[in-house]
Amino acid sequence: MEQSKDIRYNTKLIWTTIFLISLIATLITTFITKNKEISNLDNLPSSISQDFYSFIDSSLYKDNVNYSINEEFDYYVRSYKIKNYPFTQEYKEKYPNNVVARDNSGEYIYGYNASELKTNQDITEEPVFITNYLSNRILTEDFDPQKVDLDKNDIFVRGFYEIDTENINITEKNIPLNSSDKYNKQTKKMYDYFIITLKDVYGNINPSDNGIKKINFAYSFRPDADFISKSVYRDDYLYNAFEVMLMGIAISMFVVAVFAIVTNYRGAKEVSFYLGISRYPLEIVVIAVGLWMASISTLGSTFIVDNFFKYLDIILPIAQFIAILTASIAVYYLIYGIKSVYNEGFKSFVFEKSIIVKIFKAIKKGVLNILSRTKIGLDATDYKKYIIAYAALMLLGFIACNTVVHYGGEIVFILWFVLVTSIFAYFREHIKSLREIESVTDSIAKGDYSLKVDEYNNKFKKITDNINNISNNLNTAVEKAVKSERMKTELITNVSHDLKTPLTSIINYSELINCGKTKDEDIKEYAKIINEKSHKLKNIIEDLFEISKASSNNIELHLENLDFKSLVSQVIGEWEDKLEEKGLDLIINLPEKSVMKELDGNKTSRVLDNLFSNIEKYALENTRVYVDLTEDEKAKLIIKNISKYSLNISSEELLERFTRGDSSRNTQGSGLGLSIASSLVAAQGGKFKLDIDGDLFKTIVEF
Repeated sequence: MEQSKDIRYNTKLIWTTIFLISLIATLITTFITKNKEISNLDNLPSSISQDFYSFIDSSLYKDNVNYSINEEFDYYVRSYKIKNYPFTQEYKEKYPNNVVARDNSGEYIYGYNASELKTNQDITEEPVFITNYLSNRILTEDFDPQKVDLDKNDIFVRGFYEIDTENINITEKNIPLNSSDKYNKQTKKMYDYFIITLKDVYGNINPSDNGIKKINFAYSFRPDADFISKSVYRDDYLYNAFEVMLMGIAISMFVVAVFAIVTNYRGAKEVSFYLGISRYPLEIVVIAVGLWMASISTLGSTFIVDNFFKYLDIILPIAQFIAILTASIAVYYLIYGIKSVYNEGFKSFVFEKSIIVKIFKAIKKGVLNILSRTKIGLDATDYKKYIIAYAALMLLGFIACNTVVHYGGEIVFILWFVLVTSIFAYFREHIKSLREIESVTDSIAKGDYSLKVDEYNNKFKKITDNINNISNNLNTAVEKAVKSERMKTELITNVSHDLKTPLTSIINYSELINCGKTKDEDIKEYAKIINEKSHKLKNIIEDLFEISKASSNNIELHLENLDFKSLVSQVIGEWEDKLEEKGLDLIINLPEKSVMKELDGNKTSRVLDNLFSNIEKYALENTRVYVDLTEDEKAKLIIKNISKYSLNISSEELLERFTRGDSSRNTQGSGLGLSIASSLVAAQGGKFKLDIDGDLFKTIVEF
């Protein structure tokens, strides 16, 4: 099957198909994505809020000043804070459970580790107010965000944030508009996003950490800033790319599934590809598929980062190709697994390779070993140990639930009862199966092969099949031995009879000739009889030699290209007169063309002679004999006649040596003719068959 040119049953062709499907799907989806129009700022993505959040959050901390966005996003922040806020009376009143102190460097810490505390924890200081200035613009002096110059073409906002009230007071805002409704709508939407994000960032400020009391701010950015355009393009591109990619994966999986479904399970079992994937446990495949799906779901969020996004055109097709390739293998595994379970049940590789099933079998084996060592229930008549063990476990569970389990003891005991009962019921069925196997094997040991193990209800299927096969084979062997002994006895009897009859005639007539009182006319008659009986004896001995050669596969053949039709016609011509004397009417149906076959002429003539000799001896007089020769893929010769004797034996018995249609053995012949014919046909690679239907006797020879 591995050499098949059918792509379903050739490992190389299967891998080539999966590779081509993955490659074609990847190329098509990449082309569609590349040529799909990206909506330029038609819809703002929600991810733009992430950019706003990052910019606003960096404006509140000195270490996060980002000068790289100087041309796109400007911020001016002036904050008022209490430098020593954790040591003020206000802090202690608001957060009475917090323990703080200064470390050796003079900075305050939360004193959860007493070894780090330098001074007494109960220190209250007067508040020390300071002002911090933060901006991504390089300014040489202090500034007031409410008074810095901002571009009227930018979106900007000024205001104050009160920590205590958590309220943002907008003092000024600017939303540049023009004649384009689309542009105006887009600009207002950007401003709304920014204000929502601003409130979110400021709302997350923790005053207990930094002592901020008030923030004076001003933020400004261009509506056509690069980070906005990139965010829109990125989201739109990813949405379209993943939509097309997932559609490509789905279509590819459908095509692969069709290939897998139309594959015949029996044929697939011989293919290396399926043998390879069936080696892996189901749990490993499930985990791999889960990781595959997780990687696909996180792929989009990974490319949101600019450093990855610029390589998207390269990485995304590669990721899609790998995704389709691996998913195709998973689809093949799934469908092949389903077919395996359907055809083989629990013998399927899905169960045999399963890690969970192996663990369960190990537990089962351990419990069976324990049961076998304690001999619980293995005695065919003793259930006391079984009941005692069950009662002991129930008592143990009851005591444990009342002494160890403090909450829900009743529920735990119910679960314990169900578990122990299920386990004992399970093993009780297995013990019953073992008893049945024991009983049947005892009978087999005593010579009774008629009993069989119930293969449908017995739990040990493999052992059951083996025992039943052994029983059947032993029974068959005994029947063959009895039959062989009977045939040996009949063979000796028949050979003795067939050799003794002509030999007795030869002896008797020889004595009559030698007595000196026989007339010359009688001597000639007796000599003729002696000659006939001698030839009969000679023919029997030759037949015995022939059948001996056939039994030892020592038949010498001289094969040549012969016309089987001409050979049949020649033999019919030789026997036609003798058959007519018996009133047998030959109905011959031969093909017009020659029937050329590689045959041994002498051996094939012997076969045909034996068949027509058999007809001459045993066919009912004044009936028809049908001879039909046809050629399709093989040459088939069918000869039909009516037997003069009742055929109360099978065709197999007729082919036995020294068996005649005339059971009284009053006719001529050794009873070896059909057996010799069958052996000679088989030696030339043909088939010899007898059919008996009432008195209708049909011989079929195929070459």
